[in-house]
Amino acid sequence: MSRTVIPWDALPAQLPVQTTAVVYLLLEHFDAPGLVWGVVGTLLALLWAGAMVRMWNQKAKPLPGYGE
Repeated sequence: MSRTVIPWDALPAQLPVQTTAVVYLLLEHFDAPGLVWGVVGTLLALLWAGAMVRMWNQKAKPLPGYGE
């Protein structure tokens, strides 16, 4: 099932890069134990996988008047 969306060049990036960086810095700052690293890493992997699936399952619809 795909949905119609605005083209990627008309939108800001939607990848969780900033979220990943902030979570990594927080884990480093608070010296998190290995179990916490594993749980948070798994959640981040799911977040990235969801972002990739969302990117691949949408089709671009040009905006009227955009790029002219």
